Amino acid sequence: MANPDLDSRYVRSGFEKLVEVTLTTNVTSIVVDGLDLEADEAYLVLLAFRNSYGSATSYAVYFNDVTAAYNTQQMYSSGSSTASANLASSRYTYAYSNARAVNEGLMMRTPDSYTLTMSRSFLWTGSASAIFFHNVHWANTANPTKLEIRGENALSIGSGSKLMIFKVRG
Repeated sequence: MANPDLDSRYVRSGFEKLVEVTLTTNVTSIVVDGLDLEADEAYLVLLAFRNSYGSATSYAVYFNDVTAAYNTQQMYSSGSSTASANLASSRYTYAYSNARAVNEGLMMRTPDSYTLTMSRSFLWTGSASAIFFHNVHWANTANPTKLEIRGENALSIGSGSKLMIFKVRG
């Protein structure tokens, strides 16, 4: 016999998909409008993409068309190499030249109304693999209603790449 309290709790929890975009051409950025992070509280962002550019590329995250006031803490590991850095940028992910990567991000508002994005990226080519962690802080208290993921190189997000955004339900 099913437990109604347990069943209803599972129905109320989990994720609600808000956005799903699959690219049919190479693009420089993916833009999603109509979000409301203040009301939704947290987003799970999944990005499975291919770097279609001829060299390794960084990808930034921007909110509400604002490209300033970001800070990123980055950690990286590949083979026996590890590194970390504090960057005055909005670096969200990274991909090797003409290679695939998978990125998982969590976006939320802090108690003092700033936006914090934590992401991890898994990268690989035929001979190398790596993992990146990025913690992006947007020093602006505006409610993010627009999200852009932009490659530092033109047309560096390849055809077939997919972005999904889920609202965390509670």
